[in-house]
Amino acid sequence: MLNKKEKMKLDLTLQSHEIDIAAYADGLRKELNEAECLYDWIGNQLELTTWRTDNGLWKAELLITYGGPTVTIALDSRYTFGTLRHSWGVPKEIEFEHSGLTDAICEIRGLG
Repeated sequence: MLNKKEKMKLDLTLQSHEIDIAAYADGLRKELNEAECLYDWIGNQLELTTWRTDNGLWKAELLITYGGPTVTIALDSRYTFGTLRHSWGVPKEIEFEHSGLTDAICEIRGLG
């Protein structure tokens, strides 16, 4: 059980790590739209992992940052949008769509 001082410190820490996920997504879309080459932008991120099924479906996860905060974009061929996850303090996620990013990942990894 936390005492009042410890609880206050935890509350302040969580508040300082809160993020406006919609604003973050808008900023990321702007960065992608202004990138000279999406292939280079993707190559500069920490990791791109893809999975493919025998029937041609695929999933991809792009790791942008980790540790503090961890930011990923997860894409799934069954949907027209992906999921942007931002995890620092309290995990948050939002639907994220950027067709150029999806197209570039598909081309890089030879996905349907």
